[in-house]
Amino acid sequence: MMYLFLSVFLILGGDDAMPDVETMTNTRKFECFSESTNCLEIKDTSSTTQGYLRDLDTLKVWVETLHPLPFARVSEEIWDATCEKTKQDVAEEGTELAMTLAVGSMLGVLKDSHTMISLGVWAKEEMGDLGVNTLTLTSIDGDVYVKLDEQGLIAPGTKIKTINGLPIVDIFDHAKTISPQEGEAWLSRVRFAEHMILPMASAMVKDSIRVTTINGLDYPFGKKLKISKWKENRRDRLDTGLNWEFDDGVARLEISSFMSGSGWRYFRELNRGFKQIEKHRDEWGIKGLVVDLRGNLGGAAYRMAEVFYYLTEEEIKIPVAYIMRQSKESAELNRDRYRGMVRWIVDRWGNEENGLVEIKRMAELEIGEVDTVRPAGMKLDMGNVFDGPVVVLIDGLSSSASVSFVSEFNRLDRGMVLGESCNGPNTGTFSDAIERDLPESGLKVMISTCRFVMDEEYAFRSRPIKPSRWVQWSEMDFVENRDPFIEAVQDWVNNTEVGDLKQLSERESKLLWEELETVFSRDRLWGGGVREEVWTKVVEGDGCVQEAKTAGENFKQCKTSRNVLTTLALPQELRVRFEQLISPSRPAVLHFGIHNRMDCDVCKPN
Repeated sequence: MMYLFLSVFLILGGDDAMPDVETMTNTRKFECFSESTNCLEIKDTSSTTQGYLRDLDTLKVWVETLHPLPFARVSEEIWDATCEKTKQDVAEEGTELAMTLAVGSMLGVLKDSHTMISLGVWAKEEMGDLGVNTLTLTSIDGDVYVKLDEQGLIAPGTKIKTINGLPIVDIFDHAKTISPQEGEAWLSRVRFAEHMILPMASAMVKDSIRVTTINGLDYPFGKKLKISKWKENRRDRLDTGLNWEFDDGVARLEISSFMSGSGWRYFRELNRGFKQIEKHRDEWGIKGLVVDLRGNLGGAAYRMAEVFYYLTEEEIKIPVAYIMRQSKESAELNRDRYRGMVRWIVDRWGNEENGLVEIKRMAELEIGEVDTVRPAGMKLDMGNVFDGPVVVLIDGLSSSASVSFVSEFNRLDRGMVLGESCNGPNTGTFSDAIERDLPESGLKVMISTCRFVMDEEYAFRSRPIKPSRWVQWSEMDFVENRDPFIEAVQDWVNNTEVGDLKQLSERESKLLWEELETVFSRDRLWGGGVREEVWTKVVEGDGCVQEAKTAGENFKQCKTSRNVLTTLALPQELRVRFEQLISPSRPAVLHFGIHNRMDCDVCKPN
């Protein structure tokens, strides 16, 4: 019964987000913002441009009155300056594209992955009836490549230079302008922008022609097949976002979304898969479990939390706290939920321990007010708990509830994380965005109303969660139809102890290994026996340094020996890069030595 009550309560939570209690005093209510264009020198005095400017004023008010912590990652002064700059740009251009880019720039400065243009709706409107699912593009070191063309017209690995005669650099820059990121998750902005390239190319030539040429050659986009509403609704009900596979000694659980389809079907399918593991583990030779969250944009927190009851017997507390600002939309939703049978249950059995009283509190919260919900931790006897090795796959699109999943996974120290940085930090993300239409432009926007706290001390950080081992695609992977994640997972299955940083004591040893995992993330020679042997040399070198320090001896020879042996263990093609890593030349700026280049402002791409 308690679990049922909590499930009812958690459904109210939805995604994953909330603001810092101690800094909530920094937020304030704003009176109705002036609809004038202030002192702008307007070149375009058309009614359309005036409408765009009024929409930007409206959007500013919405952000400041709906968002729980709008100035968490940007000062109020920079926010105001950005808003004025976007109005100047729109006043000068007066176009729909300028308005779209202005809204993207304005919301992007907040660095909140839930406060953004409603990209799905926008992309669909820009592409019209053109098929956008046949061509998948991706970025490698700033260049754009074809990852997959379902029509077979463009070879995978082809570098894109132009679309409809427009330089891909310009299109991609615009796409990044309207794409979101949580905190400093710059790679996530790039990953979102990859999916906005074609719609943006269409928007940039909207007044003349649609996207019809790529690299100067005709590319006939096929029209999407129309699906009846009945079939579409039935498909949505049946889709759970879960997919189980059992092969090569691995159980694979792909979770494409934490919000697809029926919750009942989701729980049933999740339980079915873990029962299969328990029943056939020895027979099928299952050595480990892979939880694939690549491309998972998030969803319901209670669905995400459910997975952990099959991975550990420890108490689960997700989130630590949930801080929300009541909006007109959330007030209607919360009050609608607090009625009938739910109201009777809450009033009769609700208390602080089971958390049901929070349903009533949220329903009675006045619009504009802020409240904090602190769910109690839970420890459930679900059965079918998998106690073997677990690895989680993430990428830059892993957002919201997926970020919280990785945060809890790391807290439990349950296994390794492979892939690339996800879209948010260990401390949680903003969430529960409401969607509104800007009244005059009709542009749909989303604005966060909550913060999902994953840190007991309510810390608020911006650096995204990075993987234990970086795995990145290369253009040759597309050409050769090779999935580097499959190879990395198999490598992990065969060598689960390799890369376990708990075996290292020295900070430099840990940093060196993290750098090796990063700089060789696109090299397929890095793996298997090579990676295992290099790991052995790093562990031995770390132990040698510890012994030398204890004995009061010079430990530099330990590092020298480690580096020499590591060089010999590497294939010839990888040695130059390793030597550059341990003995880099000194550039004009103070930027050298072993350090985490994926978090370095100089090293990382813009």
